[in-house]
Amino acid sequence: MAFAIIGPLFASEHNDMLKFKSEILTACIDTVKEKIDVAEKELQKLDSSQASETKSSMGDKYETSREMMQRERDTLNANLQNNKTLLSQLLHIDLTKTFNKAEIGSLIETEQGYYFVSVGLGKVTVNDQTVFVISALSPIGKLLVGNSKGNVVIFNGQKLTLREIS
Repeated sequence: MAFAIIGPLFASEHNDMLKFKSEILTACIDTVKEKIDVAEKELQKLDSSQASETKSSMGDKYETSREMMQRERDTLNANLQNNKTLLSQLLHIDLTKTFNKAEIGSLIETEQGYYFVSVGLGKVTVNDQTVFVISALSPIGKLLVGNSKGNVVIFNGQKLTLREIS
C-alpha cells in the first residue's frame, strides 16, 4: 500500500523536474538565438558602414579604418559561428532521456542550486530559480559528470551533494 502512495508522488516530482528542465532548455535556446540575432544585426551594420565609406585622400586613415572593420567582422563572425554551434548542441538535447549519472543533458539539483549540463552559458533564471548552465568540459562540469545521486563533490572548497539528477 505504501508503494501506491510513493509511486504517484515520485511520478509527479519527476514530471515537475522534466517541466522545469524543459523551461530551462527553452530559456537557453532563446538566449543563444538572441545572441545570434545581435551578431547578425551588427554584421549588417558593419556592411552598411563599410559600403558607405569612401576612399579619401588620406589613404592611411582609410586603410586603418578598413582593417579595424575587418577585425570587427572577423570577431563577429567567430561569435556568430560559436553561437550557432551552441544552438545546435542545445537543439540535440533529448528531454525524454532519464539519467542515472550526471552527463550532457542532465539537470542536477544540489544544496547550492541547479546545474544544467549542456553548454556554457552561466547563470540563467527560470521561474525565479537560478540555474547554472554549464559545459561538461568546464571545471564544475568535469567534477559533476559521471557522478550519481547522493554523491558528493568538492568545488572551490564547497561541498555539493547531488540530490537529484533528471
